[in-house]
Amino acid sequence: MLQKTWGLGLWRLCALGLWVTWSLRLWRAWCLRLW
Repeated sequence: MLQKTWGLGLWRLCALGLWVTWSLRLWRAWCLRLW
């Protein structure tokens, strides 16, 4: 049970990290386009 929640937390952290990197990348692309 503990291992399951641990894995879920890791997966969530991974997804959050991916989302953050993608949003930053998109935001930077938009900024470059606007400039």
